[in-house]
Amino acid sequence: QPMKNPGMNVTPRQAATLVLFRDPPTGGSEPEVLMVERHGRSNFGAGAFVFPGGVLEPEDCSETAQGLSKDLSGEEAARVMAPTIASGNALGVHIAAIRETFEETLILLAEPKNGGPHPSIAHSYEELRKVRERFEGQELEFFAWLADLGLVLPTRDLVYFAHWITPEGLPIRFSTYFFACRAPEHLDVHIDDNEVVQHLWASPSEILARQEEGKLRLMDPTIRNLEVLAGHPSTAKALEALGRRTVETIMPKLRIEEDGSKKIIYP
Repeated sequence: QPMKNPGMNVTPRQAATLVLFRDPPTGGSEPEVLMVERHGRSNFGAGAFVFPGGVLEPEDCSETAQGLSKDLSGEEAARVMAPTIASGNALGVHIAAIRETFEETLILLAEPKNGGPHPSIAHSYEELRKVRERFEGQELEFFAWLADLGLVLPTRDLVYFAHWITPEGLPIRFSTYFFACRAPEHLDVHIDDNEVVQHLWASPSEILARQEEGKLRLMDPTIRNLEVLAGHPSTAKALEALGRRTVETIMPKLRIEEDGSKKIIYP
C-alpha cells in the first residue's frame, strides 16, 4: 500500500518573477539579463541563480496598489494573461513583480506621475536602503510610500511570456508568472543579503554555458526560460519576440521511481 504523498494537496502559491534586460555596456551579440543567487538557507531554490521575484501578497491586489498602475487596468491585464490566471489577480502579479524586484535588488520600476527625473536619481542608495529596511520591518508600506512621492508603476512595460506550476506531490508549490522588461538606465543593483546574496548580469547564452561548466546552479524551469530568452540581438528584439509568444501553462509531473527517488518529468 503506497504511502499518501503529503504534497499532493498543496495549493500552489501565486508568484511573479521579472527578467530585466539591458544591452551590454561593452557591446556584444546578445542582451544581458539580471540574475540573483538565492540564499543557501532558502526554503526553495537554495543556492540557485534565479530572476528577481517572489509570491503575490494581498497588498499587491489592493486598491492603493492597483491605483498606481500606469496605463494598464485590471481588465486589460486579465485579457493579456487569459486564460492562465484568475482575472482578479492579473494586475496584482504585474505589481508583485515590480515590488519584489525592488525588495531584492533596489531597482525601482516607478516613474513620476507628472514627468521628471527617475525617483532613484533623486534618492541616494542609502535612502533607498533605509526605505527597504522599513518595508521589511513593516514600519512603512511600499505602495503608500510610492503614492506619497507621486510615483506610478509602468505595468504596461512588463511583457508576459511564461507560466509554470510546480508539480503536484512537492511540499512547496508555486504558480509562477514570468515577465520581462527593459532595465532602467543608470540604476545600480544592491541586493538585500537576506533572500539573495549576489547578482550577475550576463547574456542568457553565457549563463547557460556557465551552468553546463558547473560554475553556477540553475533550476530546470530557469534553464528552460533562459533557452527562450537566448539568441536575440538586442533588448528591443527580445521584448518584441517575447510579446508575440502564446503563453501556455507548463505543468511538470513528479514521478516516484522504483528506488523511491523522485524525478520531475517536463512536457
